[in-house]
Amino acid sequence: MGFWDVILGKRRRAASTAVPYKRYTNVFDREVAAKDLDSVIGSLSNPAEIALKEAWAHFETGLTGWKASTQILALNHTGVIRSSVPLHVLEDCCFVLLIDQSGSMRGQNMLLATAAADCLQDFARNLGCTVEVLGFTTTTWKGGRSRQKWLNRGRVPSPGRLCDLLHVIYLDANSHMSGTGSWAFRPMLRPDLPKENIDGEAVEWARDRLKRLTQSRKFLIIISDGAPVDDSTLMENGSDYLLRHLRSVVGEIEAEGEIRLSAIGIGHDVTSYYSDGITAEYLTLSAFGIKVEPLLLVREAPNASMGSWDQNQTYPTSLYRATNVEMTAIFDADQTSRQTWPPKDFAMQSEADRQRRVRTGELLDQGLLHSADDLYHAAFVYQHGDNEADYLKAHVLATAAVARGKAAAKWIAAATLDRYLLAIGRPQVFGTQYMTPKDKATTQEPYDRTAISDALRAAMGVPSLNLQTQTLIQMKNAEPAKKPE
Repeated sequence: MGFWDVILGKRRRAASTAVPYKRYTNVFDREVAAKDLDSVIGSLSNPAEIALKEAWAHFETGLTGWKASTQILALNHTGVIRSSVPLHVLEDCCFVLLIDQSGSMRGQNMLLATAAADCLQDFARNLGCTVEVLGFTTTTWKGGRSRQKWLNRGRVPSPGRLCDLLHVIYLDANSHMSGTGSWAFRPMLRPDLPKENIDGEAVEWARDRLKRLTQSRKFLIIISDGAPVDDSTLMENGSDYLLRHLRSVVGEIEAEGEIRLSAIGIGHDVTSYYSDGITAEYLTLSAFGIKVEPLLLVREAPNASMGSWDQNQTYPTSLYRATNVEMTAIFDADQTSRQTWPPKDFAMQSEADRQRRVRTGELLDQGLLHSADDLYHAAFVYQHGDNEADYLKAHVLATAAVARGKAAAKWIAAATLDRYLLAIGRPQVFGTQYMTPKDKATTQEPYDRTAISDALRAAMGVPSLNLQTQTLIQMKNAEPAKKPE
């Protein structure tokens, strides 16, 4: 069994053109308004909430210059369009933006998609057009309840799509929300949302919603960074199963001609699926004639004036570091393997963890990990090591991730320091580690509670001593009663 077979715990079937597309079950599929996501995927954990706040801060303040230039360009185009297109024609147009929210879209790709959604809705509505913004992913990894149902019923061959779809409505066509920085798009940046992507059925869903609208000029725009992928489905139906379905759906829509279908690939060529597709390798700030890499994030004070632009001055740009796709996949596999704990087979879990550390080490040694997200992901992989050297490396990686702007990495930096200290026989200082020795109650000991203050704990995203004590009591109360000796 090869590296990825161990990492992912599965082996895909070879491509097959004989298996027709079908759904094993759709009873676990969900369509939900973005504000109600908690009811489907649960509330955010503390680290996830911190990560969301950081991402939203980037969106609101870090993109100020990019948004300003886009708004200037949009205003110019708005005037040109209004002067040449009658209002009744504009009001008869409807745009639906469908956004891929698979795991690989995390980070800057999702920020780009969110910013694009906000700019599109603002621009189109100012013209009098109708806009709808949708997203698609799955509720869980590894096929979820759909796969479990298939397993319980005897593993019928070629079962069809084998996962639980999650379709999210961020902006309904009948909504009157508008304005750059719209709060409605904030859930799009949730770190727990991106999982698998079943593009064909998502495009069908968006098409059906678009057809129900009264406007006669209908446009469907897809933003994606890759081909449809769901390991649970592909393993049982063939490696090209989802891609063939996407091409079939796109072919039907383009043949009907009722809807104008376009696609934007973020660093990915989508023209093999869509006739009208472009690849977004760079954003051009046309107002200043500058070509920059995707989402050049620059921290600025809220509502700060941009000041004048001196054509004779050279302005430095912040360094953009691309996120390594393989490292993201390793991190996703690491987190997925821990969704159900304890594992059924600790030996297999330990081996998969070891393989992930080995490959992460190779990527580091080859100089292929550059971005804050890369370092953050690598820190989690090494945190699940089995010795003090792994924990120390995890701490260094997390600290470097913070230095490169990943605020969410502060907690893992604290946790890995605690884990390292315990591994060398010293007491932890933040209080992130809760241990349950065999036949004993859960404890944080050894723990030096006076080494640092609660203010420093808060700065690192760690709960206060009081909250830790409450957590410890809850954990102890949840433990089964010990038999008297």
